[in-house]
Amino acid sequence: MKWFVNYTFSYAPINAKAKELGQWVESFNYTLFPDDLSKDAFIEEARLIMDTLNDKYPKTKPFVFDYDDTIVKGPIRLSFSVKDDVKTVSYIDLVKVQKEFRFSEKTNVLPGKKGGLR
Repeated sequence: MKWFVNYTFSYAPINAKAKELGQWVESFNYTLFPDDLSKDAFIEEARLIMDTLNDKYPKTKPFVFDYDDTIVKGPIRLSFSVKDDVKTVSYIDLVKVQKEFRFSEKTNVLPGKKGGLR
C-alpha cells in the first residue's frame, strides 16, 4: 500500500528545539512512501528525531511522539507535543493513496466515442 504525506503543520516555535522540529516536519510535506515498509521506517525515524532533539536540548521540557492509526481507512496522524502538557508542537498526516492515474496511449479511451490517436 502506498502512503502520502497529505499535511504537515508546525505551530509557532516556542524555542530552538521546536523550531528545529518544525523544519524537519515541514521538509516532508507532500512526500510519497511507496510501501508500508517505507512508512514504518519513517515513523521510526520520527521517533529517533524526537529522542535526538530531547538529548540535544536537555534543559527544555521533553517532547513526546505519538501516532494514531485507529481509524481503519483514515489518515495516520503523527503528533509531537510537550510531555505532560496538551501543547502540540507539530504534526504530520499520512493518508493511503486511493488511486493512481497513468497516462495511456490507447486509441479508444471512451467506448462508443470516435477519436483518439490515429
